[in-house]
Amino acid sequence: MAIQTGAGSSIAISTTAFTGTADASGFGAKTYTNIAEVTTIPAFGKTYAIVEHKPLSTRYTKKLKTSYNNGSVTLDYALDTADAGQALLFAAVDSDSSFAYRVTMQNGTIYYFTAQATGSPIEVGTTESIVKGTTTLEIDSNVVKV
Repeated sequence: MAIQTGAGSSIAISTTAFTGTADASGFGAKTYTNIAEVTTIPAFGKTYAIVEHKPLSTRYTKKLKTSYNNGSVTLDYALDTADAGQALLFAAVDSDSSFAYRVTMQNGTIYYFTAQATGSPIEVGTTESIVKGTTTLEIDSNVVKV
């Protein structure tokens, strides 16, 4: 597989709260709306917790993987109050339900996950700033690559 840049990548939100199975067919059956003006899609995916055991007799630390967390995604975007994707994002913040998200890479690879949107503060900034929004998505499913 060839390397690529983030240019041309996008993230979209499902138009309704997620129901169904969190697999390729379940995610593919949803309708999505792109979230406009996103400037950053940070790292996401499995990170395992570690449990340690330190026996006195051997003096070294044994480490074992335990549970994993798919993390959170904090999206930065220029605020566009007319954008349907951003409106869905703000609605997701006010919902207790998870929504599905679709990340489309420059080469067409797609990653799906569900997440709860937990905040959406607005930053006005200075006279030399773009008014921006920041939304945190707490991933609560496995990340599915198609």
